[in-house]
Amino acid sequence: MIVGLAALFVLALVAGGLYAWLGRPQVSDAELQVSVNDLLEGLKVQWDPRLFVCEVRAQVARGDVTLEGFVDGVKREDLLSAVRALAGVRRVTDRVVQLPDPTLGPEVAGLVRVAVANLGDEPGQDQGDHVVTQARLADPVEVLRQESGWYLVRMTDDGYLGWLNGENLIRLDQATLAAYSEREQALVTAKFATIHTEGTGVIVTAVMGTILPVALDGTDGSPGGSGGELGVILPNGEAGLIKVSEVRRLPSARAVFAQARPAEAIIALAEEYRGLPYLWGGTTSQGFDCSGFVQFVFGMNGYQLPRDADMQFKVGAPVADRSQLRPGDLVFWTTYKAGPSHIGIYLGGARYIHSGGTNGVTINSFDPQALDYSEKLDQAYIGARRVIQAGQ
Repeated sequence: MIVGLAALFVLALVAGGLYAWLGRPQVSDAELQVSVNDLLEGLKVQWDPRLFVCEVRAQVARGDVTLEGFVDGVKREDLLSAVRALAGVRRVTDRVVQLPDPTLGPEVAGLVRVAVANLGDEPGQDQGDHVVTQARLADPVEVLRQESGWYLVRMTDDGYLGWLNGENLIRLDQATLAAYSEREQALVTAKFATIHTEGTGVIVTAVMGTILPVALDGTDGSPGGSGGELGVILPNGEAGLIKVSEVRRLPSARAVFAQARPAEAIIALAEEYRGLPYLWGGTTSQGFDCSGFVQFVFGMNGYQLPRDADMQFKVGAPVADRSQLRPGDLVFWTTYKAGPSHIGIYLGGARYIHSGGTNGVTINSFDPQALDYSEKLDQAYIGARRVIQAGQ
């Protein structure tokens, strides 16, 4: 009887394979390769490559899946669990680098060291339509990995990813960055503000929205500077002076978003930039794209919005009908691609302000009788969101 059972066991292995004997589905390596590839592509879309890294490739051999590449640390276990759950997977060999890359050492934080830095879509590409967003002087970033002198970084304020030229970055450890950011800060409120030395030497011209630590004079702990100027500290440790009239003092960098201002303040700031030319990927007073303009104007008034128009279409509450629009509402259109791909700010009286590719920051109207009516945008309108609630 024992011999008979042994013979049946051998026959089962030969006829159906070990997977079938164990009750697992029989999946060829070619089928499994397709399944793993489809899963990886799906995860990359689900996690949004603008915010999370999932640059992983797979090789399949006899049911063994070998994974290589890069993935965000917060997504690593989700990735491995999803692959292990696929039908036909016998074993997963994990060779994926969890970001931040351990080879970077402790310096996985950073500060931008130039007035405005472009973040590109790949190493060595940060101009033209390769620009994905911009960062201002002293903006903090998370450093994820390095390639050929460029760093993949994540913006601290909106989580956006991009490649930053290493010449424009000062790397720090997290503790040093925290100490830099948590002290008293000066928020630049002028469109452009010159920071200079005690003499007349210009160090840098900062754009509106730049946040720098206030320098202390070292005696009684009071801010340095005199004669209507304030001392500030640049990311490289250098001290400079800026006009008091061009900054707003804050207890910390996070205090920018501590108080939300009313729609009137948002609209007033937006209108200050009328006529500024459009800039692809632009988020500063040097030039804006549509969503960068809205993010900036709201950010200066205490609202932390995501980076792109389709992301901004998910915040706040929907406005059901255009007749119900209130000043300060976000208005959206479908333009160069499907879905919400253009955004503006409603001003009231059927008018809105936006940064467009032809005229830059401009005002148009939904009213066909108005001189600034845009038939193209009227027809492309897809909805609105309200982030300024009643009483704000």
